[in-house]
Amino acid sequence: LEDQLRAHPLISQAVVVGDAKPFIGALITIDPEAFEGWKQRNSKTAGASVGDLATDPDLIAEIDAAVKQANLAVSHAESIRKFRILPVDFT
Repeated sequence: LEDQLRAHPLISQAVVVGDAKPFIGALITIDPEAFEGWKQRNSKTAGASVGDLATDPDLIAEIDAAVKQANLAVSHAESIRKFRILPVDFT
């Protein structure tokens, strides 16, 4: 799932979590260069950071579409049910 998520141009990194939990989740970071173009295409403030827009409905919808696409490759039990957009890339 992580590789399928990272294939989306807006996603920089993704970690799927949830071993021994009731559902699978994902922590997702946004590619800075792709984010600039996304902000322009979606009429967002040029100076807005990922942290500023992490709860923006348009950004969430874009990432949700990528998650749904990745989920097509696995069973319902293995699918990502929740995700969070993190403000910075992993180190």
